[in-house]
Amino acid sequence: MSPSVTSQPTALNLAIAHGLPCQRLSQVFALQREQAPEVAVKVHEVSSGELRAGLQAGWYDVGLSLTMGADLDFSCEPLWRERMVAVLPAESPLIVQADLSLDDLLQFSVLRWPAEACDGLEERLSALSGGRRDAIQDVTSFDMLALQVAAGYGVGVTAESRSDRLAGWGITMRPISDGFYELVTSLVLAASRSSPVAEQFVQRMRRIAANH
Repeated sequence: MSPSVTSQPTALNLAIAHGLPCQRLSQVFALQREQAPEVAVKVHEVSSGELRAGLQAGWYDVGLSLTMGADLDFSCEPLWRERMVAVLPAESPLIVQADLSLDDLLQFSVLRWPAEACDGLEERLSALSGGRRDAIQDVTSFDMLALQVAAGYGVGVTAESRSDRLAGWGITMRPISDGFYELVTSLVLAASRSSPVAEQFVQRMRRIAANH
């Protein structure tokens, strides 16, 4: 009798751009494990440029990005959105206000993580800052943003879903009052390439997105 052959699980290569909030993605993974436990999802955290190149080369099946623009080589579909908020150190004089304008924030250095770039917010901050060099300071990670805000070196802007990570730093979150600034997580696929496994994963992401 010939030995039985055990089929290997199908793999899905998912590329996630740096800085992308993953709260809702965790719900997608839970649904994926429930409905397709035989599929091994391999997550690759990459830059936006690497995501684009990898999708085109076939290294990744599905991409999630914050910064993909229109391109004939890719299909790009907004999945979910979340607002940007201001974050303050515990001793900030702004803490007495229920919400904050960008002018309020620009009384201090505004710390931002470029991986969370929000075009509308960037443009408005730049316009209001009047070219002041110290007005907007870039940091290299969310943890560096939280560290410097907690130490009183400025105020910050970040995605609202990161608020649960701020509590341990003694940092307070406030809405921004003079505009709705949001991060948009987009689904990115190579226009010329797809697979049944990728299509099923995409449908699960769309289902989670539709419920929020």
